[in-house]
Amino acid sequence: MKKSAPSAPKQTPSAKETPQQHASQDKTDATSGASKNGREIGEQNKAYGKKLSDPKLSPEKRQKIISQKRKYNQSHH
Repeated sequence: MKKSAPSAPKQTPSAKETPQQHASQDKTDATSGASKNGREIGEQNKAYGKKLSDPKLSPEKRQKIISQKRKYNQSHH
């Protein structure tokens, strides 16, 4: 029986393609998505705070903004 020529050595995956790095990228993506949502909520709350800091704001308008903020935060947590 004739022996076949040795096969070419298998190429090892480059550092960019290792399974460990794919797993860490998945975790990073999940975290950054959550971080993005947290930043958006924080930015919206900052905007509400800026509106509420107006000293000329009537009590009725102040209460309306507080209600909007409360409703926003309840629906985004």
